[in-house]
Amino acid sequence: TFKPLFRARTPGWYIGEADEAALEFRAAVFLGDDSQGRQDLADRVDIHAFTRDTITKAGQKIDRQVAKIHTFKPLYGGLSGTKAEQAYYRAFKEKYVGISMWQERLVTQAVVEHQITLPTGLVLYFPDVKYSRNGYVENNQKVRNYPVQYLATAEIVPIALVYAWHLIKLDKLKSFIINTVHDSIIGEVHPEEKEDWSRIMTESLTYWPLSYMNEVYNIQFDVPLAAELKYGTHWGEKEDN
Repeated sequence: TFKPLFRARTPGWYIGEADEAALEFRAAVFLGDDSQGRQDLADRVDIHAFTRDTITKAGQKIDRQVAKIHTFKPLYGGLSGTKAEQAYYRAFKEKYVGISMWQERLVTQAVVEHQITLPTGLVLYFPDVKYSRNGYVENNQKVRNYPVQYLATAEIVPIALVYAWHLIKLDKLKSFIINTVHDSIIGEVHPEEKEDWSRIMTESLTYWPLSYMNEVYNIQFDVPLAAELKYGTHWGEKEDN
């Protein structure tokens, strides 16, 4: 809502935004070792179009933009909605079996042990995860959500941010970082440094997190990351670069 209010403080400069593309989905594909997810990413399948088509076929016509609301809801245990939306959530679980089975194993472990251990070694505790009388696992959404969000936005994005900051300093750019939101890095970019900024942001978002996780955690994150770069005079008025 407030993005259009932000602009570069120096006339002629740009607001640059670098995003991790579909980061939570990529993290889930890796954690669930999902072969269909890997294939879809390799083929650059429009995942939101699959959401739109599935919900529309089930009797609720929506466009691709609205579909984005529902696309990754199953990653976080979302099941409620209209009949057409629920049909999509089932289709997601059937399509991405690796993710679904991995999450079910996590929920079972959380019920039995009240904790799970992530690939980085971080232990998450779930003392309130339990079966209800009707067989529903209370608070299972947290078990499904936290591992994906942690790896994506508490590991990969901060790693990328730190590398970007150091590379900007190393190259002695006038451009600088001003903010980070979820999976985005936002900066004020000198008009003669767009190429340098694009190179640094692409490397920082796609290469360095993989290198760091391999070196520090011995994690071979073999799902490719992707960067989306945008520039504009105002934060909310960007065009794809």
